[in-house]
Amino acid sequence: MENRLDSELVEWAHKFLKMAVWRELNDSDNFCIQHDSFKKPAFISIMGKAGISYGLSIWRGVKSYLLLQGLINGDIDRDTAFSEGDLLCIGKCKNSEMPAKFKRYLANAGYKDIHSDELPLIYVLPPYKEAKAPSKADARYLLFCVRTTVDLYLDRRLRENRFKPGNSLLTFFLPKQQVRSSLALGGVLVER
Repeated sequence: MENRLDSELVEWAHKFLKMAVWRELNDSDNFCIQHDSFKKPAFISIMGKAGISYGLSIWRGVKSYLLLQGLINGDIDRDTAFSEGDLLCIGKCKNSEMPAKFKRYLANAGYKDIHSDELPLIYVLPPYKEAKAPSKADARYLLFCVRTTVDLYLDRRLRENRFKPGNSLLTFFLPKQQVRSSLALGGVLVER
């Protein structure tokens, strides 16, 4: 049975992946999205410039962000960062390598191109646990983050020249009344 929330998340994930934002941004070009409804801020990294993984990783909360920074700086190994961090991801995966549980998630969300060579991989990796399909709360968080990232990119607020060594973390605060991340809703995005 198709779920509207999951369907919308898959649609936006597909849209984001087609945009190939990683051609312009580096893995270390991180930014933060804060929203009144979030218990923890979303620290976002665009994956792909290094040519290993392609997509969007969301490190939920300050502790996770510090792990990400440790990974980028070489102070923490990949296994530690990924096992201790609270991570949500949207990536690309070859159909032949897609784990069955994530393919089922796409099918249940009504993804039409389920037999294509590449599929969107959407998962949550809680601290010290195995990767899983997103819960409803995780799907809402992911959807908000991917939509906001797409909007910020299309509005040219995410460009390489914004991410320079020594600059503070680029942070976007979205007020509670802005429940959908459309900059067309009056541009109430506050930026620091």
